Amino acid sequence: MVFIKADIPDQNGSLWDAARGNNRYRGLDLVIEVPVSLPLEVGDGSGEATFVNTGALSLSDGSGEIEIRMAKGNVRINDGSGAIDIDGVEGNVRIHDGSGEIRARNVTGDVVVDTDGSGDINVAGIGGTMRVGNDGSGSIDVDRVAGNFVVDNDGGGSITYATVKGNVEIPDKERGRRRR
Repeated sequence: MVFIKADIPDQNGSLWDAARGNNRYRGLDLVIEVPVSLPLEVGDGSGEATFVNTGALSLSDGSGEIEIRMAKGNVRINDGSGAIDIDGVEGNVRIHDGSGEIRARNVTGDVVVDTDGSGDINVAGIGGTMRVGNDGSGSIDVDRVAGNFVVDNDGGGSITYATVKGNVEIPDKERGRRRR
């Protein structure tokens, strides 16, 4: 197991620092290369996070945009806020999201959005089932799903779909807002 922790010390925020133009925001750009066979468990407080050519990934993120491309293994995301962009996962994807748009393309397995507080969900090219457990607000747009398309609970926003090979199960109130 490899454990990496990056701490950025707090500034004292004195008036002298402000007068000198010291910014209260501290940032860190960190690039880590690991073998694809190594599953990743990542915790991120805030800021942009990008993962390219990884193995399985479990990510807990407070805020900031998330980008995942070409992951070879299952992907699990627990996100507070910020956009999520996924493209090319060889495995399943499971998401719990507070707010922000979710985009997922080219996933060989299932895509499950357990909860989404707000923000649109746009999904295309899914090899398994696409399921949304509880969607607070925002539209859901799904295209090219090899399995079923299921929405258990939808708070608001349109639901549209095209090219679903399996069954479609969406809340009755959305039946008039679908496309094929």
